[in-house]
Amino acid sequence: WYEKLLGDISSSKEKIKYLKNYIFSIEDEKKSVEEVDKIYEQLLKELSVQLNEIHKINWSLKSWRIFIGPWLNRFIAIIYDRSDVLLPILGSEDIDCKKQLDVGCKISLSSYSMRDFTDKILKKDWNDKLFCRIIYLIKTNNFDNHHNLVNSHNHKFEDLKRKTDFFLKIILFSILRLLFYPITKFNKFVFYKPYFGNLKNLIKFILKLRDVPFKYSFSFFDNFILKKNFNIKIRNKLNIQKNSENIKEKITRHLIKECIPTIYLEGFNSLKNISKKTFLPNSVKTIITFNAWRDNIFKFWLADQSNNGAKIIYGQHGAGYGTNLKHYAELHEFKICDKYLTWGWKKNGDKTLPIGDVSSFQKKNLPYINNGKILIVAGNINIFKFNNIIHDKEDLIKKEIQMNTFLSNLEKGIIKNLDLKEHPNDRRRDFSIKKIINNKNIKIINLGNNFEKILKNYELLVFPYQFATPFLKFLSLNKPCLSFFDDDFLEEEVKQDFIPLYKVNILHNSPEKMALFLNKNYGNLQGWWAHSETQNAREKFCDKYSNKNVNFSLLIQELKKSQKILYK
Repeated sequence: WYEKLLGDISSSKEKIKYLKNYIFSIEDEKKSVEEVDKIYEQLLKELSVQLNEIHKINWSLKSWRIFIGPWLNRFIAIIYDRSDVLLPILGSEDIDCKKQLDVGCKISLSSYSMRDFTDKILKKDWNDKLFCRIIYLIKTNNFDNHHNLVNSHNHKFEDLKRKTDFFLKIILFSILRLLFYPITKFNKFVFYKPYFGNLKNLIKFILKLRDVPFKYSFSFFDNFILKKNFNIKIRNKLNIQKNSENIKEKITRHLIKECIPTIYLEGFNSLKNISKKTFLPNSVKTIITFNAWRDNIFKFWLADQSNNGAKIIYGQHGAGYGTNLKHYAELHEFKICDKYLTWGWKKNGDKTLPIGDVSSFQKKNLPYINNGKILIVAGNINIFKFNNIIHDKEDLIKKEIQMNTFLSNLEKGIIKNLDLKEHPNDRRRDFSIKKIINNKNIKIINLGNNFEKILKNYELLVFPYQFATPFLKFLSLNKPCLSFFDDDFLEEEVKQDFIPLYKVNILHNSPEKMALFLNKNYGNLQGWWAHSETQNAREKFCDKYSNKNVNFSLLIQELKKSQKILYK
């Protein structure tokens, strides 16, 4: 049944459809995203009421949006997507599902955090289990999850090693709380993952605010994720099922009890207690962060402080913001913040502050390297939809075609000078760019996130995917770049901003065109890049979408204004 459903996704000899009669449509995907967002808002309201009762607190809807919202939105998108895959097939084809029914009636779909949940949904093995579970619910209409909850209850996330680590971390956090108390007690601002480029810039900025310089993000603190075991008694307190006529909504409501990570239920009170023992202050006026997605202590504390009236200043931390159709991260971050710091663009009234990219502040333009070496910077391949975005279910097949079309159209002399850098998140997925390229003579480089260390080795960077964060960052640092780019994924009102980049051949709408351009200009890449038309297009684009000339005065003015309002 799986082959009939998905096709042989590892086959490169023939292009088997991911779904029978599947045709990708951006308009259909936009409707799917909107459908998920609508039920998300409804379920978030219902869950916030029940979680307040279970945990005996009184958090606002915004606080629950901060804490559980990213997972809930992702979860709903996944259940709706997998259901959309199955419903037409199960309704129109005679597929023998006996094995899937046997698995689906009792399979465990538990996880302990959003990251754990996401790692699982990226893998085929876990999706097999989820498909089995949904098939069982559709075929039998038996919405009883006793056996599934029992199996999840028997699966242990917490062991002696983790309990010991938890105890030691509490001791460490308590010691640090005492050491840092004079700072955290009287500082008006909290900076967490501020991405200011370097510590020196952050210290100067905080001093201008007349606070004692302190950065609250440390790797041992950021990466501490509480793992708690599944508890049926607590799970049974959740009751958000209703007889919906929409089968996808009915399945989603039913599976929340099975799938909600333990950190939001079983681990909530432990997270609440440990947050009081850290160096994070008990009360603060303003919080500045550029990343609050991970289910760690800070995210819990942020939700709690927001409930107590703290203002949240949130900053852009990647590409696609201000330009993408249905950018799920942008939509979420706008809803949880009071002000939003962008890399140069502005929209949504007065909420955005276009201060520029603080992570690139004071960085000098990169020197030109005239050595003919080219680095292909690989992106991710997402066979399965993993968040509420516009997603092509034939992502693997199309990227395989695009990548090999680009390589096959390059002259042999250029191929010899090509290296390929893997994406640091490839290890989380079953497939990667290096597994689908036909040319096996290309050198594969795996450096994790240490990208800038090897830039001096290459004259040109090629991005075979769009909305790459390093593309924007290195474009602003004047590093020669090419990118394959489909403007159908852009908001209509920003498409005109990308036209100049197409005209000077930084962006290309087909792999053939990008290869032919490279063949023609390979001997004089420096002349192309240094040309006034190329540089003017680059500079104008970066001024709006990746501006390294940061307007700190605008941010300081806003922060001081927010303090006056709060104190008043």
